[in-house]
Amino acid sequence: MPSYFSPILFIMILSIVFSCEEDPDVINFRDVGQWKTYNTSNGLKDNFIWAVKQDRNGIIWVGTNDGGVSRYDGHGWTNYSTKNGLLSNCVYAIEQDVFGAIWFGTDSGLNYMSNNIIYSIEGGIVAFSMYSDSRSQLWIGTDAGIIRANAQKWDYYHHDSLDYNTIYCIMEDNEKRIWFATEGGAMFFNGSSFVMADEIMNINPDNISCILQDSWGALWFSSAFEKYLIRYDIKRSTTELVSLLNGSSFSFVMSMVEDRNRNIWFSTYGDGIVKYNGAEMQSFKVGQGLTDNHVYCSMMDREGNLWFGTRYGGINVYITE
Repeated sequence: MPSYFSPILFIMILSIVFSCEEDPDVINFRDVGQWKTYNTSNGLKDNFIWAVKQDRNGIIWVGTNDGGVSRYDGHGWTNYSTKNGLLSNCVYAIEQDVFGAIWFGTDSGLNYMSNNIIYSIEGGIVAFSMYSDSRSQLWIGTDAGIIRANAQKWDYYHHDSLDYNTIYCIMEDNEKRIWFATEGGAMFFNGSSFVMADEIMNINPDNISCILQDSWGALWFSSAFEKYLIRYDIKRSTTELVSLLNGSSFSFVMSMVEDRNRNIWFSTYGDGIVKYNGAEMQSFKVGQGLTDNHVYCSMMDREGNLWFGTRYGGINVYITE
């Protein structure tokens, strides 16, 4: 699955009753190469989007800043809030576990939904990121460390340096290492211990916001306020600095997703989206398909369409096929 980014702390510094509405403009093949928008005018409860996730049944789940969770079944939206059991209407992260339950990381704690019932986890755990790995474990990135959960137990990990305990993004690479984007830099879990990124590559800046492994196997790292992205070639053990070439003084990339044609789409804080085809960069901003240049999250659905969650403009979907 795509890696999620929710650098919530950066943004803070910088800046049921079930209701179901029919969507009059369902995605279809005639929209190929076009942009579609979902917002409060056609089903979403809030236009400020922190997270977007597609479950194994094809349902799209959206975490908003003040409207709880919105669920899209391909025809219309259903909205869930504190009235339906959520601990808060501010939802930073969404993930599905091996059993099919949908987890919600809110600013007041963890919820999960099973058989259409929302349950709460005690303890006030604030999750900024979550990831279900290939070993059926659920990793939860919090503002106070990492949780590894499975059917038997929950393990808690805290780094000696506080900077490494704020977890913005979690992903798994092809070697089944679990990577974490933290305020202190990037690190990974190799199955027995945590390893700092600079132990395998010659650079590890702080404030890593998101991590992606592309289809060639290279790892991409975004560091807030740095001028370049970092691309690490695992096979050659080489590091490359990549500029978005969009005129910005820094490349604050919030999320990264690769499409079926091997293009990488970088979602930025304030500079829209940049598409990279391996040779050149192409920018998309307001007026070019986007409703907001602050793009916080992204994912590719199983049809190959790209979903982007924005700060105030709802969701923008690029129909690719």
